Amino acid sequence: MVIGSCDGLLRAQAVLGQNAHRPGARRREEPEPAVLAERQVTATFFLLGEMVARTPTLAADIAAAGHEIGVHGWEHRYLPWRGPRATADDLSRATELIASVTGTRPRLLRPPYGVLSGSALIAARNLGLTPVLWGTWGREWTPGATPASVYARLSARLHGGVTVLLHDSDCTSPPGSWRAALGALPLLLDECDRRGLAVGPLGEHGPEYVSGSDWTYQDQPRPNH
Repeated sequence: MVIGSCDGLLRAQAVLGQNAHRPGARRREEPEPAVLAERQVTATFFLLGEMVARTPTLAADIAAAGHEIGVHGWEHRYLPWRGPRATADDLSRATELIASVTGTRPRLLRPPYGVLSGSALIAARNLGLTPVLWGTWGREWTPGATPASVYARLSARLHGGVTVLLHDSDCTSPPGSWRAALGALPLLLDECDRRGLAVGPLGEHGPEYVSGSDWTYQDQPRPNH
């Protein structure tokens, strides 16, 4: 499952497990980390470096709560439009800051808009980052989105092992769009309980996420956010 960060500043993800014994990978008023803590669930948060620089304590708190931390870049910019040096600098800067703030070097990269480039793949490999995408998403940033519409989109493709994408940040989306994601989260967790699906971070999902591995995990052909 994918989850965003608090205060509209960060971005993130979490994952769904195969069953209650085999967790899967991936995945504010009341922040999503608080909702997850209440349900005793952890997730993977993909953070923007420039937002971590603004609120380092928040990023550190998310990591201290047991959530896995990944890289979403320094800026939320379309990587294929950037040159090799700019791409490498962006990902390296974000990775180093996140490692310094959280105390753990990130191993995962979710590129902005879910789009990679040759330069991004090379930079990710050099940094020991495994690129990951997603299998179902709530599209909470679309006009008129509600907790019910976000939940309906997510549940339509919900199954063991799927990676679910949500954002609790509106730093690159329409103001207030995070509310639809936050409202859908308890509905999604309840549905996972009904289906016997465990929710957990990417590091507990599917194949081993080995730093510098040659594969990119995805279960949706063309993600767009």
